[in-house]
Amino acid sequence: MVRYSIATSKHNHPTQPFFSRLAALILVAFTASASAETPQDTTLELEEVIVTAQKREQRAMDVPMSVSVVGGQVIEDLDISNALDLSYLVPGMVVQEAVPGTQLYTLRGIGNAAGSSNLVGVYLDEADVTSADINGQYDLSLYDLERVEVLRGPQGTLYGAGSVGGTIRLITNKPRLDQPGGKAEISAFSQARGDASYEARAALNIPLVQDVFALRFVLNYHDWGGWIDQPAADRENINDNKYTDARLRALWRINDRFDINGTLIVHRNEGGGMNIVNLPPYSKSLVQTFIDPALETPYEDDYDHYNLTATYDFDSATLVSATAYTDSWRYRASSRRFVFASDLIPDFPGSDVYEAYGSSGSSSNLFTQELRLVSGGEKAFNWVVGLFYRDEDESGDDLKTTALGGMVLGSDVPYSWATHNESWAVFGEASLALSERWELGVGARYFNEDRFRADLMDWAGQKANFDDFSPRAFLAFSAAENINIYVNFARGFRSGGFNGAEVENAGGPGSYGPENLDSYELGTKMTLADGRLYTELVLFYSEYKNMQTIGVVPGTLFSVISNIGEAEIQGFEWTVQWRPSDRLNLGFNGSVIDTEVTAVNAENTPQLPGDPLDQVAEYAWSLYVDYLFNWSASNPGFFRTGYNRQGPTRMTDRSLGLVNPFGISDTLGFLYASIGVRFGRTTLELFGRNLLDEDGRSNPYDIGYIETQPRPRMIGVRLAFNYE
Repeated sequence: MVRYSIATSKHNHPTQPFFSRLAALILVAFTASASAETPQDTTLELEEVIVTAQKREQRAMDVPMSVSVVGGQVIEDLDISNALDLSYLVPGMVVQEAVPGTQLYTLRGIGNAAGSSNLVGVYLDEADVTSADINGQYDLSLYDLERVEVLRGPQGTLYGAGSVGGTIRLITNKPRLDQPGGKAEISAFSQARGDASYEARAALNIPLVQDVFALRFVLNYHDWGGWIDQPAADRENINDNKYTDARLRALWRINDRFDINGTLIVHRNEGGGMNIVNLPPYSKSLVQTFIDPALETPYEDDYDHYNLTATYDFDSATLVSATAYTDSWRYRASSRRFVFASDLIPDFPGSDVYEAYGSSGSSSNLFTQELRLVSGGEKAFNWVVGLFYRDEDESGDDLKTTALGGMVLGSDVPYSWATHNESWAVFGEASLALSERWELGVGARYFNEDRFRADLMDWAGQKANFDDFSPRAFLAFSAAENINIYVNFARGFRSGGFNGAEVENAGGPGSYGPENLDSYELGTKMTLADGRLYTELVLFYSEYKNMQTIGVVPGTLFSVISNIGEAEIQGFEWTVQWRPSDRLNLGFNGSVIDTEVTAVNAENTPQLPGDPLDQVAEYAWSLYVDYLFNWSASNPGFFRTGYNRQGPTRMTDRSLGLVNPFGISDTLGFLYASIGVRFGRTTLELFGRNLLDEDGRSNPYDIGYIETQPRPRMIGVRLAFNYE
């Protein structure tokens, strides 16, 4: 994929006056550009992108697996602030975000619905920052990045057990040693409903010792207004959000061979309520809490991250040591209601309605260390070997009030738990050029993990050990200079885990086993038309074995995770990018995914053969247009627009005896547009997001009356300065 890639859509919708004004601006722009000079620094050829998906630098089109790359400039141009926005650009990627800052990732049908750990790995530069919390990944700022790499399919060989669905890599901009520089921007936007919002972002590069030591400081702040009302509590716009993310990165070049990079991130995120509506009509954006209608539902999501990476170049090989530590804290308050088909507990007449509200707080500490050696230079034989260690602690306290059939069963019932997981791995991968056209590669990872869990009812806890051997193999063929074809096999693994003493005492299984995913893909990457057209096509098929899925213990409301059986996943992904002129960039990308549970070997399972997997979009596609012009001979301009269409995702839970065991999100369409002018190093931009005012349900959790709504139409202005 190319750096000038995919324009997108966020959450947005216009009124007719806005369209009229926008059309007038476009007409003026096109009229001005007809007589103006060609924009400077443009070529017809798409820019070649270098990635490090296989732990060494390669052209993106030479990597024998499916990798989507979104460049840092595209991220800033489209104001992509988090993984939810990013998902509109990446085929096969779905992100659920009921709480701003807590995101659940799904790649190629593999997501985080339930289980022992997250199924999509996340890396920040060289550091593994895959969250220990199964309920969501860390909210990483996407401002001032060099690029984002999305590696689909199991990445168990090089990235470990947390990468069954794939790996998302965020590569930040390094400090520049040669000269100072910086950039900053401020923006404000109004919403179709709710309060106004404001954002400020800046990056400052300071070389303290010329060519030896430099710092890069990045600050990202936003104050987003809410739009959801809670009429029973006489509260409006409850889901406001305030966010501060500060990053300090240091680079010390000891000599031409030896670099040390350090990173510190302080992240603070808080808000008054989730982006949830559960009262019709959805266009009114209303929410109701249960048991206590006036209940407030605030949240906090904070973390501190530290990383130290040392790199030494031996000419024939490069040694890399990456050490990272992340300390996080989360707090949530929420309310849910379930309606059953019949009385769940006979002693409670009319007990077909179960309600619960409560709060939960959790903290986690994550330490990772990777040491690897990578072959250097362009050779016929390339290799990488390494060691990896991960140690994570997580603990939490939950308070819950429940009611059944209108009768309160318990108030402020406490539940405390703690986990400790320690793992290590040894890995390696090698590729050999069999000829000028053929390349063969193999890899493997041995993984070993000790897991421990204790809760309030059984502080003695539960222990288990899991290990796995994950192979990978690929064969690549260069049909022409810029046409590559490959077949790739990879295996993913996730450890088993524990349901806790509470579940075991209720008659459920106290633990569950590991799961595996075998994935096969056939793909081609082509650069055609003298470098102006890039196409990537991928077919994939996966077999999911011993799948970990959540249900309930029969006759109770205790959640239980078990290995219910097997599933199959198959699909097609495509990316097309075309630059027909030096002014115009066009793109079209998407995916079609079909999933099916094929075998079930557990009792009271939430899914049966024939059911689809949870949280998988059946299809998604994006179109974009990026047009450059000149307002005048000295003032270049731009116009960007994009549309994203995402099919429904599903949630199935047959184990509860619900009236409706199926949850389904809406088909969503997002339209984005912006137009701007540059005055030297200053850019002024008018933008609109979610221009169709899409207000449908973006997640399938309506089973429990938790229905996430995207942010309404936004129209705003942005002022940016760049001195780099």
